[in-house]
Amino acid sequence: MNKKIISPVAILMMLLLSCSRSSEEDLLEQALQFAGSNRPELEKVLDRYANEPLKQEAAKFLIRNMPGHYSYADTTAVICYSIEVDSILTAMHDLPKAVIQHTIDSCAMRHGMASQKKVFDSKVISADFLIRNIDNAFDAWKNGPWAKHLSFDDFCEYLLPYKVTELQLMDDWRDRLKNFHSENLKDLSLCDVHREQAYSACRKYNQDLHDRIQPDHSLSVAYPPVKVETQARIPFGTCDQYAVMAAQAMRSQGIPIVRDFTPQWAYRSQGHSWDVLLASNGMRIPFSGVCTNPGDPHKIEEKMAKVYRYTYSINQELRTLNQTKEFVPRFFRNTFMKDVTGDYLSCTDIKVKTMSIGKQHAYLCLYGDNAWEPIAYGRLRKGMAEFRNVGYNCLFIIAQYDEYGRQHPVSLPFVVQYDGSIRYIEASGKPTLYMELTRKYPVLDYVYWWLTRLEGGEFQASNEPDFKHYHLVHKITDCRAIGFKIPVNDTIPNCRYWRYYSDKKGNLCNMAEIMFFSREHDTPLRGNVIGTDGSLWDDTTKVKGKVFDGDLLTIYESKDPDYAWVGMDFGHPVKMSHLFYFGRGDGNCIEPGDTYELFLWDGTEWKSLGKQVATEPTLIYRNVPSGGLFLLRDLTKGHDERIFTYDDNRQIWW
Repeated sequence: MNKKIISPVAILMMLLLSCSRSSEEDLLEQALQFAGSNRPELEKVLDRYANEPLKQEAAKFLIRNMPGHYSYADTTAVICYSIEVDSILTAMHDLPKAVIQHTIDSCAMRHGMASQKKVFDSKVISADFLIRNIDNAFDAWKNGPWAKHLSFDDFCEYLLPYKVTELQLMDDWRDRLKNFHSENLKDLSLCDVHREQAYSACRKYNQDLHDRIQPDHSLSVAYPPVKVETQARIPFGTCDQYAVMAAQAMRSQGIPIVRDFTPQWAYRSQGHSWDVLLASNGMRIPFSGVCTNPGDPHKIEEKMAKVYRYTYSINQELRTLNQTKEFVPRFFRNTFMKDVTGDYLSCTDIKVKTMSIGKQHAYLCLYGDNAWEPIAYGRLRKGMAEFRNVGYNCLFIIAQYDEYGRQHPVSLPFVVQYDGSIRYIEASGKPTLYMELTRKYPVLDYVYWWLTRLEGGEFQASNEPDFKHYHLVHKITDCRAIGFKIPVNDTIPNCRYWRYYSDKKGNLCNMAEIMFFSREHDTPLRGNVIGTDGSLWDDTTKVKGKVFDGDLLTIYESKDPDYAWVGMDFGHPVKMSHLFYFGRGDGNCIEPGDTYELFLWDGTEWKSLGKQVATEPTLIYRNVPSGGLFLLRDLTKGHDERIFTYDDNRQIWW
């Protein structure tokens, strides 16, 4: 008689599978208990699929991971808010967007959206709703053209969940959105290449959404309406609002979508959210829902340190973290996300020495919106904090939290270099550094596109109003996003008319501010504004007078894109000593008249190195400790600020 020999590896796999199933059954029972009096509704769903094993397994997945998901308790009030927003958009569609935003936010206050009570889904979800959701999702998976390639595990995250985001209404959204701007999807059946390709469907549908919605990130509302149809009528929104909108609409079409995000950019404030398509060839393709299409470049050069994916399923590691007695920062109290940094970045595991305050866990932090923001967690072992999958060329500190939630830095700032080594940032030696500062925040992409509009522009002086004969004061060759001081040569005579002339086609004369200084005055000399009349699109906020209004965020944008000019008639010839000019930008360069304060990170907090009132477009600090981490604040106005080191006579932003 032959005996079948089972290998040790096979035995181990069977034990692990048995443990996994046992654990899942335990979690299912815990979820049913968590539902309390609503347990019978969940059990009805399990009974409904007693003879359909795969659907029952899907139901178990939803129920097992349901604790922690939540919705609005009073759906009537929330729906009334959505209806009123819809009316506002109908009545005010021709008004300025800022007016629409203010009106919607005021409506949200009237309806008490900020104080609306929440309820756990497990406590209120109905069996009928969950069954309809499961049946519809399975129909899209098995019978639809764009999800047949999904494994069961992928189906559970990309298509099955009854909601895309928390606070989404548990209504008939799948059925209701099937006809939401989807009329062009049927055209894909005409091409054998596109017929059953999720990529083609996603790209075409997203482009249709973009064309109809015309996304605008300049404004957003605090509380988006709960219905996608109403959200899509709001003429502005955040990346996250658009990502949620696109994910709901696409899942209703059977297009498999999840949402990813970076909680904090590694070089500027805020973070970013986007959608991810699971294409028919198995590729996961990121795109900004409604805004950019899958296959288009998506934030290729934006520096990230961590990327997470929103999930329906519970991250058991995060759940365990939240069950410890230690304080957990708000970001990591959300257990419905997982780390997918490795899908996007070349990354490395790091170990960093710390000065622990006696806690088991430590948090990797980036500098965010004027504070250190935790983006990853790790355990402490023998004075070393360990973190997995960390992006290169980013600057961090490590922090711990006491029982009151107060943050305590426990490491020096450090940079993870491209070879994986750690470079600590610490001020050292005698304070002898000479520092010339020109900005308080890095130059971002939207500013970059305006900069070259100044190239070749000229400052001219003349005693003829038509500048038929003029003296060249300065020709612009440096297009950096900073303010410039231009000395006026003694050979330039006294002149009545002084101007900036845009010496290129299509540049729109994009100047933000000019200040002329005479030999006799320390303050800008005033005259009558002269120049090319009108403004682009007859926009009264961008007329030539804005160049002399003392506001770096207002600009002149000429009605005539070619060879426009703007200047001053001083009424009589004057002798100029110098001038300041600022091209179109973001207002984060050094502005004369504003008060600034420079800070040095001393290991636990920001230490002031002194205040200055700017008298020129640069700030000079002497006898500064070298090798440190710095922060420059404008105490007069604005909130954008960013940490930097100072190397090779320039600011290096982190």
